[in-house]
Amino acid sequence: MLNIFKKKIKSSSDIVENKPKKKKSGLFDMLNDMPDIPNSKNIIDRAFDKSILITPSMKDTGMDSSCFNNTYSMGNNYGVDPIAFDWFAGNGFIGFNAMSIIAQHWLVSKVCTLPAKDAIRKGWKVSSIQDEKIDSKIFDEIRRLDNYKYKIKDKLINQSQFTKVFGIRMALFKVSSTDPKYYELPFNIDGVTSGSYQGIRQIDPQWCTPLTTAGNIADPASLDYLDPTYWQISGKKYHKSHFVITKGDEVSDLLKPTYQYAGVSLTQKIYNQVFSAEKTANEVPMLVQSKRLNVFKMEDMAGNISDYNKFESRMQKWVQLRDNYGIRFADSNDSIEQLETSLSDLDVNVMTQYQLVCSIGNVPSYKLLNAPMKGFSSGDTEESSYHEELENTQSLIMTPLLEKHYQLLIRSEIKPKFNIEFNAYVKWNELDSVTEKERAEINEINSRTDMNYTNAGILAQSNISKKLTDDENSPYFGMVEDDDIDDYLDNDIDDKENIEEL
Repeated sequence: MLNIFKKKIKSSSDIVENKPKKKKSGLFDMLNDMPDIPNSKNIIDRAFDKSILITPSMKDTGMDSSCFNNTYSMGNNYGVDPIAFDWFAGNGFIGFNAMSIIAQHWLVSKVCTLPAKDAIRKGWKVSSIQDEKIDSKIFDEIRRLDNYKYKIKDKLINQSQFTKVFGIRMALFKVSSTDPKYYELPFNIDGVTSGSYQGIRQIDPQWCTPLTTAGNIADPASLDYLDPTYWQISGKKYHKSHFVITKGDEVSDLLKPTYQYAGVSLTQKIYNQVFSAEKTANEVPMLVQSKRLNVFKMEDMAGNISDYNKFESRMQKWVQLRDNYGIRFADSNDSIEQLETSLSDLDVNVMTQYQLVCSIGNVPSYKLLNAPMKGFSSGDTEESSYHEELENTQSLIMTPLLEKHYQLLIRSEIKPKFNIEFNAYVKWNELDSVTEKERAEINEINSRTDMNYTNAGILAQSNISKKLTDDENSPYFGMVEDDDIDDYLDNDIDDKENIEEL
């Protein structure tokens, strides 16, 4: 007899996914539902909890095993100094609301925005991954749509800027679809029809609630561990594949839930130093006002002060007379001494604080402050480091956004109009403008290299010719080769002969 009434045993994944929902009081309160995932307070409390004190042994203990116990304060020479740890713990996740407020400051805003603008300043080229030649009219249409319909440059700046402000930026690609579950299902390019692609909507993390599955939280070996499969926005469920999500510096798995699955923002890393720099600069006018201090020495100081009204009246008269054409009056038994505060190197001290801000943001001082950096590095080192930062911004933040954008644009706009579909490739233009002299020197070096390869039999002359005509930086770019001319003439002769026969 079949045991049709036997209670079915649920799998562990089913238990996690089907457990009763708790009432949410905030956007990210659902994180409390996740088992055994600590928040920042749990981590800090555990660090110095005497109840979990473990006496380590050389046999089964690594050097990092005592970092989360109180052994240091118990007189041992390993572990974390509680004073030092409290300072580091105070530099944890500050919250998205705090980041929004801090990012209003001119210096924080500039250090987050300037690299994004510089990264796109020279632009980029769109080409096909396939070997087939694409009509230039198609790329002209793509550029027109980018500039006037999709405002893609503004989207790129926004994506980079707020990735640094919040440590995460979510770009949602808006597509009109008749399927009510279009966004809930994984992204499928076949769901994009003619004219359905509307553009990119970038959303602050405050409005995005992570929805985790059993695979996201149960198995650390899972590819999707602590990477939310879904996000909820205004009560609507979105699969992560419909976004391009860029993050700041990654944190360990232990801290990801406390960071709301974001990375470490530049705002969080820089705000303390910006405060120190601004406070130092604002104290300079006060120091200038108190640069000179007049000391009035008098006999029987205690006796004079005993009659305070008389003493105060005397001091007021002295203050009135002290600026009388530089003349000061004093009794023969009194003396006047002027103490002066040295303001030498004050500008250096102020600039040092701002230069530390530049260092944290990886933006040269001549860009951020319009002032050269003194004593830290040469201008060439700054320029090289800044270019690396811009290239990272292009490849890690902007390129993924552009490639997804062009995938949708080509399917929605280009294919219906030109009856062609291809995979777009983004190539960024050089960050530095090359002078004619420098270009000539580069071409000279390349020509010598090509000649050596040709003489050695590594390359044929036809290979060199094709390289020169295909290289946009070459003066021979676009030049028609002799074989192509001969083919054209032969075809032209054949066409004329056919016409004469008719």
